[in-house]
Amino acid sequence: MSLFGLRGYYGTTDLIGGPPVAGASASTSTTTWAAVRQQMVTVLKALTPSSLSDEKYTVTDTEQPDFAAYAEAEDSTVLREYEIEMISDELDGISNHQLELRIVEADLSMAYPHHWGTYQTKDAQGQHNERALRALANEDRNIIDRAIGIRGGSNYVTAQRTCNVGPIEFDELDGVTIMTLPLTVQFYQDAS
Repeated sequence: MSLFGLRGYYGTTDLIGGPPVAGASASTSTTTWAAVRQQMVTVLKALTPSSLSDEKYTVTDTEQPDFAAYAEAEDSTVLREYEIEMISDELDGISNHQLELRIVEADLSMAYPHHWGTYQTKDAQGQHNERALRALANEDRNIIDRAIGIRGGSNYVTAQRTCNVGPIEFDELDGVTIMTLPLTVQFYQDAS
């Protein structure tokens, strides 16, 4: 790969597909993971989902050591309840001694209890209507991507470069399905 392909035209690394931006300078704004995460929570709270619009997106009130276990225990009240958990935080290697480009890997995990709507019904083979639950989760994934992902750039905090929303992963538990969306977030942070 050419130097321009790897580093972008203006010299700023563009590893996850965001548009090239002017190189980082001392006047570039900075932010923190906490501020980026809080903005995501604020944006998701303001959304009205297309299906089951009375059931809004709700972040967990407290830090849960195991969100899946919490959702399984509270399966009657957790439809679209979610958490955003940081998995890793890396320095991208771009630094000018005043700011640095951070890459944070995080998971957005959202709960879908099996008691809601058409999931309660069974098909001819006696299986739950899992397709309805996954269709709702896929719809939510698209809404989330448009709100806080690459397509939601207008909702980013100042100094946030990108947020790539990865493919859905499902974890089927007793009474609840957890949808996990891997997030890759780039932002400038003060290095001084």
